[in-house]
Amino acid sequence: MSGNGNHIYIVVGGSGIGKTTLAKKLVNSDLNLERVVTYTTRLPRNGERDGDDYYFISDDAFADLIRNNFFVEYSTAYGSWYGTSKESLSSEGSKLIVLDAAGALEIKKVYPGTKILWLYCDNSILRSRIKLRGAQKDLEKRLTLIKNEEKILQNTQFSAFEASDLDVLYQNIYNLIKNYKK
Repeated sequence: MSGNGNHIYIVVGGSGIGKTTLAKKLVNSDLNLERVVTYTTRLPRNGERDGDDYYFISDDAFADLIRNNFFVEYSTAYGSWYGTSKESLSSEGSKLIVLDAAGALEIKKVYPGTKILWLYCDNSILRSRIKLRGAQKDLEKRLTLIKNEEKILQNTQFSAFEASDLDVLYQNIYNLIKNYKK
């Protein structure tokens, strides 16, 4: 999946960085991107909808899908499982996925032309965003995981974007994808 302007773009970054907000905005642009909806065993957050944000499934259902070799990648984070189906990447067209760094690398192994977009910002901004989402009890753990994510990507090619201003972030990534699709 990479000729004819068809690519896989993976948005990676820490909790509260703006990955989901960015992904929705990019999918609703004129870039003709299809957002890949991944699977999770965590409970939906306020406002999240099954099939739009994630496919919310039980631990047992997730384990069955692993046994059936359904996922191209899967991992656990914050006590829940997350995975990307093989089928979601098999069709033509450019795809956009929000993942962690390890998942991005697994997909890049299968689809070498994958573009990884790393989002980062100042810890003080992240702290306030994480608190706003009500995850304050996990704050330090989430900040440590962000550092680990960056280390995981060190030996691979990725594009890094400062994410403190979401409008500027969107424009920068929009321009990059527009150039890739030419």
